[in-house]
Amino acid sequence: MRQLCMALPMFSRITLSYLRFVKRARDGNMDMAHGAFLRMLDCGLRPNVVTYSTLIDGYFKNGDAEHAFDVFDKMVGENITPTDYTFNTIITGLCKVGRTSESTNKLKKFVEEGFIPICMTYNSIIDGFIKEGSIDSAMAVYREMCKSGVSPNVITYTSLIDGFCKTNNINLALKMRNEMTNKGLQLDVTAYCALIDGFCKRRDMDRARELFSELREIGLSPNAVVYNSLISGFRSINNMEAALDLHKAMMKEGIPCDLKTYTTLIDGLLKEGKLLFASEIYSEMLDKGIVPDIVTYTVLINGLCNKGQVDNARKVLEEMDKKSLTPSVLIYNALIAGHFRKGNLEEAFRLHNEMLDRGLVPDDATYDILINRKLRGENLLSGVSHA
Repeated sequence: MRQLCMALPMFSRITLSYLRFVKRARDGNMDMAHGAFLRMLDCGLRPNVVTYSTLIDGYFKNGDAEHAFDVFDKMVGENITPTDYTFNTIITGLCKVGRTSESTNKLKKFVEEGFIPICMTYNSIIDGFIKEGSIDSAMAVYREMCKSGVSPNVITYTSLIDGFCKTNNINLALKMRNEMTNKGLQLDVTAYCALIDGFCKRRDMDRARELFSELREIGLSPNAVVYNSLISGFRSINNMEAALDLHKAMMKEGIPCDLKTYTTLIDGLLKEGKLLFASEIYSEMLDKGIVPDIVTYTVLINGLCNKGQVDNARKVLEEMDKKSLTPSVLIYNALIAGHFRKGNLEEAFRLHNEMLDRGLVPDDATYDILINRKLRGENLLSGVSHA
C-alpha cells in the first residue's frame, strides 16, 4: 500500500502531462503541446501511436504539414505501427491544408500497406477537392468510393450538392439529391442550404421558397445561413419587402442576424432609396454589438453616393478613419463618382490625391470617372464579396 501511495504522485504527474499535451495539441498550440510532450518523456511515459497521432493531428490543424510528417517519420522510425486513425488523420490533414491531390496519392500508398478506407476517408478527399474548386476530381473520388463498396452518407452527398451548386450545376445537384433520397437518406440543413443558395444565386426564388417550405415540413429548423441566402436572393431581384419579412422571421424565431444579414439588407434598402429605413437597420446592427467591416462600409458609402448623399458618405469615411480602417479603391471610386454627379470636380480630384497619399492604386473605374467622365453607378460594387 505504501509503495502504491508513493507511486500515485508520479502517476498523477504523468497523467496531468498527458492531458495537457492532448488539450494543447487539439487547440493547435503546438509549441506548448511539444513542451508537454517533452515533460511526458521526462516522466518516463513512452509515446505510443495515439500520442504521435495526436501530435500529427495538431500540426495539421495548425497548417504545418511538414512538422506533421516529421512526427510521422519519427513514429515509423521507432517501429510504432500507424493505425487507421493515423492514416485518416494524415489524409484529412492534407485536405485541410489544400493538398488534396497529395492525399489521394497517400491513400493509394496506405491501402497498399493494409489500410482500409472508410466513408470518412473519402468524404475528406471529396470535400477537399470541392473546396479547391475541382468538382470533377471530387466526382472521380465519389465513383471510386462506390466502386470499392463504401456507401456514401449524408455528408458525402451534402458536399457534392454544395460543390455542384457553387459551380452553377444545379441540375447535377438535384440529381445527387434524388440519388440520396432513393437510398433512404434524408437531406440535412446543410444540404438544403446549399440547394437554396444555388437557386437564390440563379434568382429562382420560387424554387428556393419551395425548398425552404420543404425543409420546415420535414421538421428541420432553418439557420442564419439559410435565411441569409434567401435575403440575398430577394435583394438581387429587388424584392426588399420579402427580404425584410425574412429578417422579421429571424428575429421572431430567435435566430441571430449576423453582419452578412444586416449588410445585405442595408445594401438593398439603399438601392431602393429607403435611406431612413437603411439607417434604422444600421443602428439596430450597432445596438446588437455587431461591428461593420470593410464590405459594410463599402455598401454604405456606395449606396449613399448613388443617392446624392455625399456628405453623409463622407461621415461614414470619417467613421472608418476613427476605427483605423483603410478605405478600399471601391470606396474612393464611389465617393469620386458621387462628387462628379454633383458637379464637384475639385473634391473628386482631391479624393483621387488622397487615395494616392494612402498608398492605394487607382483602377480602371477610377480613371473612367476622372478622365472619360463615365459613371458606373452601382456597378462599382462588382468587386464586393459578402453583400
